[in-house]
Amino acid sequence: ATTIQNIGKTLQALQQYDAAMLEFQTVHTMVKKSLPPDHPEIAKSFSNMGLLLSQQGQHKQALKMHQSAAQINTKTLG
Repeated sequence: ATTIQNIGKTLQALQQYDAAMLEFQTVHTMVKKSLPPDHPEIAKSFSNMGLLLSQQGQHKQALKMHQSAAQINTKTLG
């Protein structure tokens, strides 16, 4: 999942936002299937999608992603 995430971040840096989101969504699906629902990697995947959405000016959707990440992090990290 880390390698796919890195591909997404590189695509994001290249401003290939749709392709980057597909990579981030792939990672999100993978970690949701293989890890418990409150695992920090799931929060990280929400956060990555949120940052990308924010960068694209989709702030309401970004906020939802960040709130999901924060909820997981609060639950697991305190």
